[in-house]
Amino acid sequence: MSVEAIAYVKSLDLGEFEKARLLIYVIGENTLNDDYTCRIGIEQLAYETRVNEKTVRRQLENLASRETADGTRCPPIILRKKRYPEAGGRLPDALRLVGFKRWYFANYGVSKRAHKAKSNGAPSAKSRAPLPDKMSGSPSGLPACPVSADNKVSVTYNRTLTVGSEEARAGAPSEDFKFDLEGKGVRDRLLAKLGAEVFRSWFADVIFRQFDAATAVAETNLKFKRDWLRSHYERVILDACRAEYGADIARVEFVWLSRKGIAA
Repeated sequence: MSVEAIAYVKSLDLGEFEKARLLIYVIGENTLNDDYTCRIGIEQLAYETRVNEKTVRRQLENLASRETADGTRCPPIILRKKRYPEAGGRLPDALRLVGFKRWYFANYGVSKRAHKAKSNGAPSAKSRAPLPDKMSGSPSGLPACPVSADNKVSVTYNRTLTVGSEEARAGAPSEDFKFDLEGKGVRDRLLAKLGAEVFRSWFADVIFRQFDAATAVAETNLKFKRDWLRSHYERVILDACRAEYGADIARVEFVWLSRKGIAA
């Protein structure tokens, strides 16, 4: 999974094409940082997003052309390129996130060539730069997944205390802030189960609570995140809710709050 590609997708302003956010998220999750190409095809994309292949093809065409309702064209988000093997035949189309390669170099360093020794054996100036602090970023040494300042997400102080972005901008949080979010027990279990990197990317601002004797609720403020959690982490969340609220919990309802504050 490319944490950097997911961070890039989070920063995109899709406008009229916001409904395709989940598809772009799956493409970003399967985009590698060496060739910047999605490693799965349309059939697997349809399976991951829980829609048919025809819908995926239509969304890809819209993202490649980006012609709005008034007839104007915007810069494309997805680049599709046909591929043919040397022996003939046809390979799945290569899918790339437009602008991701440039964004990746701007935020995380330079091309691998710059880190190779020159012909005279002397390393380049950029290759001598200090490596990122692994304790402040992901296990690979890269910084943790960046996000927009306008989104309510969480950051971690001293790797023990999780707070919202508003508190982070105001300064160091108070000790009792960690009890403000509901469902702390469920969140702690998910953190232990999935690890800090996945937890920060997907669960840091999710609220969990028990609705009734058989139902738990997972609430987020983003619709595509609600769909993603339901598709990929429903079983893990159900197990965590059962461990916290009791074995009678039979299902988890995933809801999101629209800008009007209405759960949908």
